[in-house]
Parts: sequence; C-alpha cells; structure tokens
Amino acid sequence: SGHCIAIRNRCDNQKHCFDGSDEEFCDLVRIPTWYNAANPPESPDQNDPLEILTTIDIESIDSIDTVNMVLELTMKLTLEWYDKVLTFSNLAQDTNNMIPNDKISTLWTPMNDMTQWNAIIGEVKTEKHYGMGVYATTAAKPDVSDPIENRLFDGASNPLRLFVRMKTKYSCTFDVSRFPFDEHE
Repeated sequence: SGHCIAIRNRCDNQKHCFDGSDEEFCDLVRIPTWYNAANPPESPDQNDPLEILTTIDIESIDSIDTVNMVLELTMKLTLEWYDKVLTFSNLAQDTNNMIPNDKISTLWTPMNDMTQWNAIIGEVKTEKHYGMGVYATTAAKPDVSDPIENRLFDGASNPLRLFVRMKTKYSCTFDVSRFPFDEHE
C-alpha cells in the first residue's frame, strides 16, 4: 500500500502491512559465503583465545549413591561468545532471539570442539536437543545499500548463546584416611 510502519515492527511475526510484506525476507542470521562452521571465531585480540562465558544451572540432583560415591545431576549449560563475522537482523532488544534449528548446524558452536566429555565433566548419560540464540544489545548503523530495510546487529557486539540440557554422572573418590585433618572440595 505504500504506507510506512515502524522498523521495530519488521520481522516480529505479526503482520503490520496489509499484504504481510513486513514479514518477508526475515533471515535472522546473515552468514558470509566464505564462513566455515568448522573454524572457531577469532578473539577480539587475536593473541588471546576466544572467551566463552559458561554458566551451569543444576536443575535437579537425580541420585546420590553414597556407597559407590556416584552423583547424578540434570543441568542446563549456557555458553556465550561473540562471532564478529556474523550479522543479525531485526532482533528484539534485550532478549534471546532464538535461531532456527536449520541455521544452527551452519554455525560454529563450542559443542563441536568439546572432546573427551567423560574426562571433562563426567559421564554424559543423555543430552537433550539444544537451542541457540542471539542476545541483542546494540544495533549497528543501517546498510543503505540493502534494498530491504532491516535493523542490523553485528556479531562483535551481540553475543551468541547456546543452551544445552543434560544428565550427567560423576564418580567422586575421597581419601578419608587422614580425615578430619585434610581438605576436600
């Protein structure tokens, strides 16, 4: 119709235009053609390793076996990092904007590079499907060469977050021969 709508209404899953054109071409992640999901993103300071903020929330203690010294937990693991080569469009501010599952497989994630799970965090009994989102904080300047108007967010300022829910089993061994004159954590 030629009427204008607010840019914040673009790609918000609600039709604000009579023809629904405000909900067309709504690709959340823009991936460069040369991007390789096998390669981790560069650190802001190329001499430092990539920083990955890790949060672990224990959802439940499933069992405690004091005879065999085994602890089973269900936990939610959240990993957060920045990928400066990616660009995101039309994100909702200050919230996790979930990336479609078909796009997750085309992006690098720390889960791809985690090896020797059992040596790092114990035995992983089950791993639930994970989700991945972009936490929108800072919008970039609009791309005037783009024929479709979008709010853009660069990957250097807006972190990616990966969410994994898993059941794990830990074996705990304690040397109690010197108890109570020693320390254990």
